[in-house]
Amino acid sequence: MIVGLHDDALKIKLTAPPVDNAANKMCIKFLAKSLGVSNSRIEIISGHTSRTKQVLLRSDQPKISTEEYSRLTEQVQKLITN
Repeated sequence: MIVGLHDDALKIKLTAPPVDNAANKMCIKFLAKSLGVSNSRIEIISGHTSRTKQVLLRSDQPKISTEEYSRLTEQVQKLITN
């Protein structure tokens, strides 16, 4: 669950332990479900062994449509405000 903002980052509470990459996998799964995208479109690009992570949301198309960009932007805003 999202528990708020910490500086410019989302603070997410996970139940998986940070063992055998379980917490990272749960983080990806949670974000993918929240944004309505497949798990394969989200990648942790830094912070694999840290509490602070940077994630990348990939497009499944060479050029993202305006509608898809707007939808994802709206979903991220909902995550921040809820």
